[in-house]
Amino acid sequence: MRRARPTLPLLLSLLTLIAPNSVSAATSAGSEDVGSLNPDPAGAIATRGSVNPDDRWDGGFPLTGCSGIVHAVAAGAEGEIYLGGLFTSCGGVATTNIARFDPAGGAWSALGSGGGNGLGGRVRALAVVAGALYAGGDFTEANTGDAIAANRIARWDGTAWSALGSGGGNGVDANVLTLAGLGDDLYVGGNFLDANVGAPVTVNRIARWDGTSWSALGSGGGVGAARNVFALAAA
Repeated sequence: MRRARPTLPLLLSLLTLIAPNSVSAATSAGSEDVGSLNPDPAGAIATRGSVNPDDRWDGGFPLTGCSGIVHAVAAGAEGEIYLGGLFTSCGGVATTNIARFDPAGGAWSALGSGGGNGLGGRVRALAVVAGALYAGGDFTEANTGDAIAANRIARWDGTAWSALGSGGGNGVDANVLTLAGLGDDLYVGGNFLDANVGAPVTVNRIARWDGTSWSALGSGGGVGAARNVFALAAA
């Protein structure tokens, strides 16, 4: 039986919603953009696993939090919680910038296989789409210690990490700042210009991954966004 998802005191970003069955983007340019907010790309959504300013792990969790900054939180289909950021351990378990917490059992675990775990740099965004966990950020490898190349975005299927790409390419060419799922598709925003690095597709800061290939968003000859994309929302 599927467990109910736990209630968390999450700190929410300001998101701009547009028409149903669409994805909207918030960027840094101001009134000309689809939406805008005051981003803090150098700071953290939450520090050391807590949304409280006193820098303590929330009392609703039975174990201590993470050893560094937590930027992103996502709930899995079975009630598990994923945290991403810049840290080396959570609850005393070695976890490289991403970790899993099981509220029912009170246990932390790393995400990796074959002697590796986690991601090789800061994780800024998480999303669960079609049962898989996607992580985006500043890294260029996944499964650190037994690494695979993954340019700033990677997929965890519950057993192993994989890169997102086709035709010899993968990922994006600069940082991923936000993720959103819509159906089986993943939408990715950040400060990148190309997706599928190695066999590039020009996308200009926002792109769609359909599980097989990357594509740009645009019409009338235009592609993507003129400024960095810091937030996405699916409706």
